[in-house]
Amino acid sequence: MILLLKRASEGSWAGQLFLPGGVVDAGELPVQGAARELAEEAGLVPTSDLTLIGLYELPGFPMPALMVSYACTVGDGEPVLSHEHTASRWVEPEQMRDALAGETGFLGDIRADVERYIAWRARR
Repeated sequence: MILLLKRASEGSWAGQLFLPGGVVDAGELPVQGAARELAEEAGLVPTSDLTLIGLYELPGFPMPALMVSYACTVGDGEPVLSHEHTASRWVEPEQMRDALAGETGFLGDIRADVERYIAWRARR
């Protein structure tokens, strides 16, 4: 399953569902930042290593930014949302992949990440 969080009314992508994430802090490795952001935004802690599944330019920021996507497992329990989000939804990866069929650019990159996530999950 893939966790999507609905962004609160302020900030980037307000009101839209998106993957958990955020900015890497100074001195922090991307994988450390991903685990921290997951805990901060959804109250979830990885129970497996984080596996890199995507790296590409992230549009919509006033400065150059990269999207670094990881796959991991988390323990049981529902997300506990931060103030940055108003709802969460677990989706089947095949459903998300199919919803993004034919997309190009940023959404096409996310679809490719979902394909790699499906392959990662199949190896587990």
